[in-house]
Amino acid sequence: MIALQVASIAAGMIAAYTIDIQSIMDVLWVILIMFGTLMIALPWKRNKGIIEITGSPAKIDKIYRMLTIILWPVLLILLVAAIWVFMFVNVDVNAFKYQGDSMDFYYKMLPFDVHFFILATLLYNYSYLMIPLCFYYLQHRDKRKALICFILSMNIIFYGATFFSRWSIVHFVLLLLFNYLLMYKSISYKITRKMKVIAMAAALGLFFAFNFITSSRFDDDKFYAETMDPESIIKNPTLYNLFDYLGQSTPSGFALMQMYHGETMHGTMATTALRDYLSLIGFRFYDRDKLADRRTELMGEKYDGGFQSFFSYMEYDFGIVGAIVVILLYYWGIKRSLRNRMSINRYLLLCIWSEIPLLSVFYSSLSATLGLTFIYLPIYLYLNRK
Repeated sequence: MIALQVASIAAGMIAAYTIDIQSIMDVLWVILIMFGTLMIALPWKRNKGIIEITGSPAKIDKIYRMLTIILWPVLLILLVAAIWVFMFVNVDVNAFKYQGDSMDFYYKMLPFDVHFFILATLLYNYSYLMIPLCFYYLQHRDKRKALICFILSMNIIFYGATFFSRWSIVHFVLLLLFNYLLMYKSISYKITRKMKVIAMAAALGLFFAFNFITSSRFDDDKFYAETMDPESIIKNPTLYNLFDYLGQSTPSGFALMQMYHGETMHGTMATTALRDYLSLIGFRFYDRDKLADRRTELMGEKYDGGFQSFFSYMEYDFGIVGAIVVILLYYWGIKRSLRNRMSINRYLLLCIWSEIPLLSVFYSSLSATLGLTFIYLPIYLYLNRK
């Protein structure tokens, strides 16, 4: 996780990003960015690998069967939708992704009712549980169930492909790598060796997919080419974007913190996904459009929606003191939870909460993490029941 942050800083330097420190407050902002980055990564460093996952095999198998029943139709819907998008979208890819053209396409062009697609985009979130379950079954040498879990976890990629997202590919790869590093000591050498071969083939395919989406979005994007930093040693817009993608969060987060004047979103950014799920069962908490306008007002159009450092997100959501408290609670919670032997419940929860440091090189995933925790709650209660 720390290596990923170092790679981000290096990429930012290649893309000619700079951090202009001119005052004591600027020094404080840099310290707080480093504090946030380190404190969400360091508790994971003490983990030496999981050697055993405990739990009722019968209950875990029931959860596996329930999730496969939900996720096979989701996979079919998202895969067909992704194919349709790649075949029939004939407008500018960035306009499709960011300017509302995608919604017109989904409602008018998909070969099935759009409500099936909307339902699939909600249920696909259960696919995040299939990655740790894949490694659980590898530990128990059930290769068939592990393979099915892996296939269904690819809903994460297919969901992103429906709107030309590279984020979903990066997300998927990081989660797989994290779970492998967490679990490889408990998996037989024979299986691990086969995994490495499969991983190399999958990595090659994902690399081409990532490169294809990048080329589709930036090869002919004249506006993006004009925004490139002339100081960068890279002049090709598509290649520059790869370094821009990885390296922009820290300098952009620093610039955002320089604009901070004490006003916050009062935790509404971190609880967006949670409140969205609660709204599906009848609760109404807020006007989403008004909060989006408020966020743009505070963060500015240039930085709202872009990649930022984890601490800058927390600062604008909770304030400086609130951000420090949230980060310390995360550090304490993860440090207390890591064991080399743990229950399936703890393992699944840790995998959900690992997204925060894994994705902090891009943005805060606290909202998505709280949302995933909420939809996992019924499973947690079932597995925890005596």
